[in-house]
Amino acid sequence: VYGYTLLTPSTKYLILPLEATHGFTFALFWSASADVTKALIDRQKQREQSSSSSPGTWNTAIPMVIGAMYSSVGVGLGSTLGGYGMHHYGSRAMYRTIAGIVACLFVVHTMASIGCRVLYGTSFLPDHPKGHEPTTDASTTEASSPTTDRSSELEQPLLDED
Repeated sequence: VYGYTLLTPSTKYLILPLEATHGFTFALFWSASADVTKALIDRQKQREQSSSSSPGTWNTAIPMVIGAMYSSVGVGLGSTLGGYGMHHYGSRAMYRTIAGIVACLFVVHTMASIGCRVLYGTSFLPDHPKGHEPTTDASTTEASSPTTDRSSELEQPLLDED
């Protein structure tokens, strides 16, 4: 974000490398989100094995909440607060403020993560249970099996063309 504040009309060609780094960090965000989601689902599946709650509800609930928080709450607040900041203080000040907030949150997160590992021997983010491999669905196991013939599925059209 800070790199955008350094752009001038003579350095406008640097927008492409900046956007490439944005794509990389965006992919890292969704990968981390998927990993934490998987760990939460695995933890919940272990709890459900000993209870009578319906299994599988967290498989869709957690990703749905993450997607809703990002695409509605995050976009809504970002647009509103970013627009306000850009209107009243200018784009450079708004981007530099956001870069400072992100840097501070990164430092706080890193310190908290290290502190939890040192003091408590665990992370405040969910980890996959020790000795527990992430579970796979039957469809994943079936798809990776070399003896499964799925050629009939590939021949069917993906979309109805009505």
